[in-house]
Amino acid sequence: MFTSPSDCPGCGVSPGQLHRSGCDVARCAATGQQRAGCCHPGSTCNTRWTGHWPGDAECWEYGFFIQPGPDASPNTPPLPDFERLYLECEWDPTQQRMIRRAPSAPPKPPKPPKPPTASTRQTVAYLKAASAHPQGHLACARVSSQLLRKLLQARYVYRNDLDGFVMDAEEALASSGDQPLIITLSGRRAALTTAQLAALTNDVGPDGRLAPSVPWPTTRALAAVGLAEFRDQQGGAQLYDGDNGVSGRRHHAFRTPLGQLVAELPEDDDRA
Repeated sequence: MFTSPSDCPGCGVSPGQLHRSGCDVARCAATGQQRAGCCHPGSTCNTRWTGHWPGDAECWEYGFFIQPGPDASPNTPPLPDFERLYLECEWDPTQQRMIRRAPSAPPKPPKPPKPPTASTRQTVAYLKAASAHPQGHLACARVSSQLLRKLLQARYVYRNDLDGFVMDAEEALASSGDQPLIITLSGRRAALTTAQLAALTNDVGPDGRLAPSVPWPTTRALAAVGLAEFRDQQGGAQLYDGDNGVSGRRHHAFRTPLGQLVAELPEDDDRA
């Protein structure tokens, strides 16, 4: 229970008075930590004794208690939980007390890619084809130089020189083409529809399993570009979900390591 105010057990001052120098109960006015260990000069950070142990009132206000153990007598009151107080609260120098920390904002869901327009449908088609290629190669012979320049400048694809270093866009365009153009993670992400990206980022469990609510066209489209795979009950990879039109799905869709990289890629990241 909250006891009546009393004199400071460390320096003996009455409630409302400043602590005496060297008091090990006094708290620093700037940090809320023990004043005996702070580095502020003189009495600039001294505080007044409230009549109660520092943090006691806040524990009672916030309901932070430690209940008596099974061997305690029936009338033993709960004790303030100072450990929880310092974990969940922070010192407010203006109010000179511990206050609850503001709850952290939930992580923002990834922004879905813009749906293809008349000018980007062809781009998406090329990116999907490159995503489905085993090595991620872009069929550049079919792509106009203007579109190819846009893909390189957007860093949706890249080309290495013979020493393995990434060329800039103009160097890659002027290259003889001995080295293939390879799709980046950003390019793979840009090729996804809104539903496909949502399934890959939001509708996935801790084990990587896609939610049962994800429709089969979405799971198959993700599997076709290597971002998801079907697994049987033993964890073996399967070509499709095993639905024969009668039994329903027999194999579950899981996000692949590549799919996880694409899902966790920041929008402004252009990693290969």
